[in-house]
Amino acid sequence: MKFIPVKVNKKTCLETGVLFSLLFLIVGFLGEWAPAYKVSAAGLLLTLIFPSFWRPLAFLWLSFGQMLGVLTSNLILFLVYFFLVCPIAWARKLKGVDTLKLNQFKKSPKSVLEKVRHLYSDDDLKRQF
Repeated sequence: MKFIPVKVNKKTCLETGVLFSLLFLIVGFLGEWAPAYKVSAAGLLLTLIFPSFWRPLAFLWLSFGQMLGVLTSNLILFLVYFFLVCPIAWARKLKGVDTLKLNQFKKSPKSVLEKVRHLYSDDDLKRQF
């Protein structure tokens, strides 16, 4: 889990200002809260005149997004591993499948590697996948 420091510049401040102005516009439209339109217009005007006003909020918003991205990707990987890979491994273990031949390893002086007896031709290299 690597956290990369968030760099807030003028562009991210503008994006944050427009985002929150749009958020208040949506709240005013869906929630029928009349002052939201005025707050949205003031926020948009403030964004155009003085975009660095949104710098602290942009830093918090981008940090939250980065944290959420790390958490979500780790959670998805955990769920895929636990609900897909583990049941397959448990089923193979119950069936007694030993693809790697770990039970035969170091039991005798012979090698557990299998020799491939196949003569490769040009056709094998044309369509590898």
